[in-house]
Amino acid sequence: MSWLYQLEVRAQRLIPLSWGWCRCWRLYTWENFAFVDRVTEAVNIGNDSCIEFRMGLKSDFQLLSQQCAGNLVEQRWKAGGQVFLATQANRLVGVAWLQTNTYTDLDTDIKVQLSRDQNWLYGSWVARNLRGQGVYRRLLAKAIPVLKSQHGLQQLCLAIDRSNGRSQRVHERMGANSIGSLTRIHAFGRAYGRLTWKNARQAEGPGIAAAEAPFDDIRMDLARKLTNG
Repeated sequence: MSWLYQLEVRAQRLIPLSWGWCRCWRLYTWENFAFVDRVTEAVNIGNDSCIEFRMGLKSDFQLLSQQCAGNLVEQRWKAGGQVFLATQANRLVGVAWLQTNTYTDLDTDIKVQLSRDQNWLYGSWVARNLRGQGVYRRLLAKAIPVLKSQHGLQQLCLAIDRSNGRSQRVHERMGANSIGSLTRIHAFGRAYGRLTWKNARQAEGPGIAAAEAPFDDIRMDLARKLTNG
């Protein structure tokens, strides 16, 4: 995790949201899941006990609360979120949330409309002492076949903070493609935003005609109108 991103996270915790804030993300789509076939389901790292990867259940509430507030877990489940876990000795060491149909970011109120074969990937986290050791890759390798079976997954969509260069590089190495950027500003009781696609072809693909689209009430329509190719 880059120092710039760490600074941004600390600032977000210290500055009251009512004062105003600005967030910038890089948008990605992900269709090449070839890495799934190259990983194993469980892994021993160093002298630690085995890390296991599985789909999360409602009975995992306390486990998930180790990483984020319990009310946030409940809100994500209520919205239809699906979660996959990495655990080690009954301790949560990795998590990834996924959403079908419509995703709403609870912090920024950004809404994302998805097509039936798309999933929104968010809330990903790996324990600091295990980063860079393949845990996240294996976690997604567990999730993707399940999503293909349950939802006919063809494409993952996600947004990564522009200051988090490490996360961008990790996803790009696994096959994610940058398609544009999103900026969201909240000040003086009003919200402003700008959505920019990298080129017209990609703008048409996710279903937004304009190359640049400024707006107050941000609603991203990623439901694809065109097939790939």
